[in-house]
Amino acid sequence: MQKLQAEIDNAADAGNIGKPISDREARTLPYLNAVLKEAMRLHSSVGLLLERHVPAGGATICGKYIPGGTIVGINPWVMQHDPTVYPDPDTFNPERWLEASPEHLAAMDRSFFAFGAGNRVCVGKNISYIEMRKIIPELVREFDISLPEGVEWEVKSMWFTQQSMPKCVLKKRSSVE
Repeated sequence: MQKLQAEIDNAADAGNIGKPISDREARTLPYLNAVLKEAMRLHSSVGLLLERHVPAGGATICGKYIPGGTIVGINPWVMQHDPTVYPDPDTFNPERWLEASPEHLAAMDRSFFAFGAGNRVCVGKNISYIEMRKIIPELVREFDISLPEGVEWEVKSMWFTQQSMPKCVLKKRSSVE
């Protein structure tokens, strides 16, 4: 949180972002974008399989022949917690998106399934990114945000994962006018 606040504060002080921040300006903040991607990797909004039908002629998937018409799929939570792609996969580590080699970054991007992929990617993907890139920097700029101590965050797995988390504590930042 401190790194994210520092990136936003420094960009504001340098006159690189307005108030409110625009989506175009937010796209220039590398740590913000790494935080967003890592949060979606760690806690995907989809909790069930993203299904596909195998074409009529069948397909070989991971070395196994699958007959045509078979429903196959993968859960984004599984794909985005693969330790061969995301070392220490249960740890929130935005730096992984900034420090990875180009080859490893490409592998992480290929395994990032928060909005699905290909011709069945979520139609709301772009508006979701715009909303996150506009709202989160404003909240982080204005408030210190924390969770109440000792309270666990619960997630129910349904089509969309539903979080029943405690209310956040928002404290107006003293450095903000």
